[in-house]
Order: sequence, then structure tokens, then C-alpha cells
Amino acid sequence: MPFDGIPLASQTLAWASIAVALKPTEQISIWRWADKNIYLPRGTTPKWGQYRTDLVPMSREIMEVLSPNHPCKKVVAMISSQLFKTQVGLNFINFNIAHNPQTILVVYPTIDLAEDWSQDKFTPIAQASPLVKNSLAVAKSRDGSNTILKKSFSGGSLKIAGANTPSSLASRGGAILYCDEVDRYPASAGIEGDPITIAERALIAYQDQCKEYISSTPTIKSLSRIFKEFQLSDQRRYHVPCPHCDELQVLKWENFKWDIGQPETAHFVCESNGCVIREASKITMLPDAPMGGSAKWIAGNPGSRIPGFHAWAAYASLGMGLSWHTLAEKWEECGRDPEKEKAYINIYRGECFDDPTEKLDWEVIKSRATPYALRTIPAGCLMLTGAVDVQGNRLELQIVGWGRDGKVWVIDSVALPGDPTKQGVWDELDKILLTPMINRFGVSMLVRACGIDSNYLTDEVLKYVRTREHRGIFALHGSKIQGRQAIGSATQQDRNARGNKKKTGVKSWLIGADTLKHTLFLWLQADGKDGMDETNRRVHFSQGLPDEYFTQLCAEIYDPHKKMWVKQQTRNEALDTFIYNIAASRHPKLRLHLFRESDWARFEQVIEPATGDLFSPPPTDLKPAETPAAPPQDEKISFSTQHSQTIKKSPNFATRW
Repeated sequence: MPFDGIPLASQTLAWASIAVALKPTEQISIWRWADKNIYLPRGTTPKWGQYRTDLVPMSREIMEVLSPNHPCKKVVAMISSQLFKTQVGLNFINFNIAHNPQTILVVYPTIDLAEDWSQDKFTPIAQASPLVKNSLAVAKSRDGSNTILKKSFSGGSLKIAGANTPSSLASRGGAILYCDEVDRYPASAGIEGDPITIAERALIAYQDQCKEYISSTPTIKSLSRIFKEFQLSDQRRYHVPCPHCDELQVLKWENFKWDIGQPETAHFVCESNGCVIREASKITMLPDAPMGGSAKWIAGNPGSRIPGFHAWAAYASLGMGLSWHTLAEKWEECGRDPEKEKAYINIYRGECFDDPTEKLDWEVIKSRATPYALRTIPAGCLMLTGAVDVQGNRLELQIVGWGRDGKVWVIDSVALPGDPTKQGVWDELDKILLTPMINRFGVSMLVRACGIDSNYLTDEVLKYVRTREHRGIFALHGSKIQGRQAIGSATQQDRNARGNKKKTGVKSWLIGADTLKHTLFLWLQADGKDGMDETNRRVHFSQGLPDEYFTQLCAEIYDPHKKMWVKQQTRNEALDTFIYNIAASRHPKLRLHLFRESDWARFEQVIEPATGDLFSPPPTDLKPAETPAAPPQDEKISFSTQHSQTIKKSPNFATRW
């Protein structure tokens, strides 16, 4: 026998301990457990003291499906700010520390926010709740078992990570995953990819008992992670009874009414019978069946196995959030300001803002293409620029034409396959840039400025540019700072034997990539206005361009919350080379954006002479005329030996090409 020679009293105690250890964990729902064991100290919530689910009855079902006895593996909550989603997450975590010990990972958008959650939310509540406090290891000065971002307890551990730091996500697995404010996560955790996907890897080894809770206030529809997760869920919305006719209904924004200028009159109109619903009726409207009422969550997509919940600020219990009066008042304060309305819709209505200016539809842009062939010069095109994006196995070249009133034509977009560390592909680029295109007037046109991105394979780019700057070929690099001017200052790249910069060496020009993308998107959005016909559009595309060009052009979206451009697909070379072309057109010694009508008129006299036949094909026996150089303001310029106009000042960068 295992206890031979041990006193009977000790044997009894040992068997009792074994029985306790082998006794299965009581199957209790998180909300019932929280009502008994969670205490909210002052400063953590408006209603401090013993936690009570009946004060926020909508949260009950979310905690029910997060409980281990429910079969679902993932729960999604797209909820307004400061409603109840974070407290549900805290109850979820504390339950799996004190009652159902598991290895837990909590992820916040940044390490700083993760620390704030740990210090301001988790720790005060854990320390005020005896069962949780007794489960956690006591912090010691030289013991790493209990720190701000790591907590140990019998049967598991809690690790808190920032989605912006790959190292904090690496190797932090567990059966329980809580991702909060996912719409504020970066697009990628360093170079490792989507933070949620990385965090979810940890669940693979715990499929039988894993649970994942994803919550957030939504942002822009096209970028919102929580919206995408909610769309995949069963899409539950809270239906409450009308206090007058008992008809169940969702509290919808369109039924939220008040007299303009009198937000204190705010009320809902019953969707079924037009009854006026006052806020005081929340006391009887909000409780569900287990809480003594008749409200309930109803799924809009019942075929999904993922429970998903949406609620907004109008559902806040009395004294637990913004009143209807305040919600109406805050909407009036927006004053039709788009940015304020966007924030209101996200924060208080818990909905995505579907802003058409944040995203371009590539199919819509493609539909504007017109029937001119690539590498031909449309009427009105008076100047050509080029831009090159360097990739590991190719060069991506785009040539753009410019004319009066800011008109732009895409003349060509081509990939030159080859190793950029070898001369061959650069020779191919030279052939294209040195091959003139002849317009319908028999005038030959060359690319007059070409910017090449030097952020990748910098030495190879500078090697190519170094002997070609006199042809208007220059290196450029994008600024990471927002709001930079389109093209800024140039920096010397070559150094002498002492390591000092050479005054006559090759230069690289700083460009404001963020500014240029905003500029291009505004052009394309303006071209899409109702009633805008082909002749009035600013940007023109050839029908010869493939679909891939347009998907690349629309590959990024601006996220105003993160204040950055976010890729929606891997390839975006068409977008990059287009904005490099805009930078080339604004080079300090070209400055097409500053051209006056008189400047364009001089160019037109040579490029599209009045004696030419616009509708006849280019003459085959005509020797191409030289293209005029760019006429910088108040500078001397010689267009050709046959056509010349003189403006006082010495020759410069533009006239020497």
C-alpha cells in the first residue's frame, strides 16, 4: 500500500488532498463566478464595489459563451468605447487564473498600452478580489514570476504583449487568448506578419480547451479588423422590448430622434408602432430572461459557429455610460465636420465609418481608361517624365506625360526582368529612356526627368545615376515623416578618401511619399465626381494597361487613426512609380507645377505646331524634331535649332538635357 507505516490521520489527510486534486473543476459560467468573486475598486469603474452582471445585463451572454462549458472557440465583440467589452475581458482573464487555471496571453496594440492595462485595470481588480489575489504569486524583488507584463499562478501564467513588438508575441503561447482594441494593431508585427495571426498560433496546441476573445471599437470599414471578424460571426444584436407594445427591436441610430437644438428631448421611436421610448425605460428594457426581462441577443447570421456581438452607447445602463441626452448633444457638436462625425460613428455608435475618400476601387479607376495605345503621345501631352522602382529581380518603369491644367497621361508601364546587381537590366532601361516617342505632329519626345528609388540596392542605383544626371536621371528616397513637401533637398552621396562628402558627387533627392500619395488620391477622387467627362479628367489611363496595374495603383489605404498608409496587397509598384513621376515633374529645375500659360504656349508651338495634322499618323519619312527643354521661369531656353524662344538667364539643368 502506498501509505504503509504512515499514521492513519496523515493517510486521511493525504487521501483528502488527492480527492481534491482529482475533483473536476466546477462547471460554472464566468458571469456567475464574477458576481461572487470580482470586486471593483474605486477608480476602475463608475460603479465600484462587488461586480454585478445585472448592472450590465447585455454582457451576460458574452461571458456565457466565453465560459469553458460552451463549445465555441472564438468570441467577437464589436462594441462602443467605454461600454463593457474590456470588463468582460477582465472577468474572462481572472476566471482563468483563479477558477480554471490556464496559460493566458493578452495582446494590446502597443507595449505601453499593455502596461497601462496591467497597472490600471488588471492589477487593481486582481488585488481587490481575494480569490484572484491568492492565486497570483507574490512579487519578490529578485523574482521574475510576477512583473507588469508577466504573472504566475498555480497551473498557468499570464503574459501581456504589445502587437507592435514581435519579441513580445514570440513564443508566448497558451490556451486563452484575449486581443483587445484590434483595430489599433499595426498592420504587421515587425516583419513577421499580422499580430492576431501570430498570437493565434499559440492556440494550436490547445484546441480542446482553447478560447479566444477578440474585441474592439471599429474604425474605417476597409481597414477594420473587428468588422471583418464580426462579418464572419453569427452577428448578434441586442433586441429590447418596447415599453409600450412589447415588440422586440434593435435600438437603431435612424430611430434615435430629438428636436434640433434640444438634445434633452432625445428618445427612440418604436420600429413597430411608432411609440415614443424614453431613456428611463431602460430599467425594464435591458434585462434578458435570466435577469428577469425579455431582451435577448438575436443572430443575424445564425449559420456561423462564432458568436459575435455588436452594441453601441445607447444601450448603456443608467449611470453606467453616456445618457441619450449626451449622445444627442455630442452629435450636434460635430457640426457636420467629417472628421468629428467619423470619430463619433466609431466611438459612440460602434460602427465602421465607410469613407469613400479612404479607398480607391481599382475597377472604377480602370473604367475611366481611354482608347489610346501605350507608348503613343495623346494630344495635349507636352512633356514626359519617368520613374523606376527597384525590385530584387526586375526594374519597374512607368512613363507619364504632362500637359496644361495639370493633365496627366500614363504613357507606359513596363517590368524589365533582370538582376539589378548586374549591368544588363540597366542597359535595357537605358535603351527605353533613350528611344524617342514621336507624336502625331512628327515631333520626337524623350523622357526629360526620371527618378529612381534608391531605398533598395542603393549602391546600384547611385552607380547608374552617377553618369546620367546630365540627362535628368536622379536618385530619390522617400521620407518617413508625414507632411513633407513633394520633393525636398538633395544630399550628396559620394565621399572622398577622408570620408567627407564630395561637393560634386551624385545626389539623392528626398521626397514626401505621404504627401504625394495624398495628392494622387485627391486627383483620382476628383476625377470620379458625378458628371465628370473624359475631357475634363485630370488623370488619363490607356486601355492597354492590365488589371494588375490598377490593383497596384489602389493597393494602399490611408488610416487616419494610425496616420499612415496601409498596404492592402503586397505589390504596389504602380502607385510608387506614379508618385515618383509627380516628384520628377516637380524637380526644382523642372517645376512643371509652376508653369504659366505662356510657358505651355511656348512648348505647344514646338510640340504641337499649328501646321501639323492632329488626326494623321506620324510621317514615316520625317526626321524627328528635337523636343524642347523645360522652360523654368525667367530662364533662357533653346528649344531646337529649328524652333527657338529666348528668356533671359543662363542655361541650366533643364536646358542641358
